[in-house]
Order: sequence, then structure tokens, then C-alpha cells
Amino acid sequence: MLNRIKLLLSITGLFLLTVGVNPALAKAKAAQPTPTGVQTSYAMEALGTSIDGYWATDTASWDWMYTNGCSFCTGDPSCNCFYSDSTGGSGLFQVNAINQYTTMVWTQELDYTTYSAILSGSPPDACYAASGEGQMEDIQGSTANSLQYSTTGLLCVTPDGQNQTYTGSYVITGGTGLYENYQGSGNIGHAIYGRLPSQVISQIQYTGNYVPPIPTPSSEPTPSPWTDVATPTP
Repeated sequence: MLNRIKLLLSITGLFLLTVGVNPALAKAKAAQPTPTGVQTSYAMEALGTSIDGYWATDTASWDWMYTNGCSFCTGDPSCNCFYSDSTGGSGLFQVNAINQYTTMVWTQELDYTTYSAILSGSPPDACYAASGEGQMEDIQGSTANSLQYSTTGLLCVTPDGQNQTYTGSYVITGGTGLYENYQGSGNIGHAIYGRLPSQVISQIQYTGNYVPPIPTPSSEPTPSPWTDVATPTP
């Protein structure tokens, strides 16, 4: 009798394995709850074109004062900067690669000093450590929606000596509307065509990940332990 039971159990196990069921896992596992405080990260991509960018610099006057054309490396005659925005150009914004692109307005300033040149490539061309700030506004067509960021990277002259590229990273420093209290970071690629006094054409691309703020859990009111409870009348 015992041998028959063992044989029956062996046949049952063999059948379960044949149909792809592990006897030890035949019982369905309970769904695991999402850890408290863990937020989903959203992938972001944004594109932009500027047609009215321009270069500026700090200039010294006769009384040893400076006219600061730049916002960050001020009071330095070796300070240069590049301003660009989407005025007359374009700006597109997308989250998670599943939503259609929506419009945005963007601006950016990059500052660097000429004495910080680093030779790169063959033949060698100058690269400059640069930093700056920017913002994306009117996201989804609403003036209430915006993101602000700080960026650091390298501004390099291309081998033809006529154009520049900026490659850097950025960190979200603020937001409003739908993006209030958002955190995130990513990379920036900026192609700058030519170095004219004004009307410089450039193209910018942002990639990165954004994390929305963790919602504050709502708590149900806890009954006071001192609440009087009516005693039933016998």
C-alpha cells in the first residue's frame, strides 16, 4: 500500500513538471505590496532650436569697473557667455516616450573663461569648462508649468574652427505647476553654428529622468482613548 502511494505521488509530480508547474510553486504567491515611499522615475526628452542666440563678455572700463555681460563669471575680462532661447525657434517636451511631444519655451545661459582652455583632439581645438542655468516654461501650453535647472560641462570648438558644441549634465533646481517639487537630472547636448555677434543658430537636446514629489499620506483620525462610551442600560 505504501509503495502504491509513493508511486502515485511520483506520477503526480511528473505530470506537473510536464505541464510546466513546479510542485513546490503550485500554490500561487500573494502579490507583493509596493514599498512605502518609493516613487516612479519618469524618462524625459526635450528638443529645441534657437535662431537669435548671441555671445557676450565682461568688459573693463577706464575706472576699473566692469560691464557684466554675463551672469556668473562677473568682473572678469576673460569671461564669455552664450545666450540662447526658443524665441522665433522651437521647443518640444515629452515624458516617458509614450506621450506625444508638447510645446515648451526654453532659455539657457552658458558662462566660461577663456584662460581655462583645454586642448582636445587632433589637431587640437579648445574646450572650456562651462556652467550656467536654464529653464523650460509654458510646458503643455500652460504658463503655470515650468522647470529650472543648473548645468555644468564642456564647450568645445569643432575641428573646422567655426562651430561649437556644449556637452554637459544638469540638475533640476525648481519647478512650478505640474512640476512643482520635482527632482531629476540628465544630459544636455547643444550644437552652436558659427560665432557671430548675434543671430546665432543653435540646437539643444535634453534627456534625463524626473521624480515627482512623494505624496503625503492622508491619515484617518484616531479615536481618542478618553472618548466616553455610553454604558448600556440593563
